[in-house]
Amino acid sequence: MKLFISYSRVDAGNFTKHIHRHLRDKGHAVFIDVNNIRIGDPWARSSEKNISECNIFIVILTPD
Repeated sequence: MKLFISYSRVDAGNFTKHIHRHLRDKGHAVFIDVNNIRIGDPWARSSEKNISECNIFIVILTPD
């Protein structure tokens, strides 16, 4: 199962890391930008590709 997590780095980064680790430990392939986009990769293209390939899209909503 491929999951994509969308979040605000301003106020959800630590929470997202916790969720990412939990889901990964359960055997899921989880995409978050800070772990999966390499330096020099086009950010938008990489994100769009991973969104289109995910089975589940997780949105973490915060005030920011």
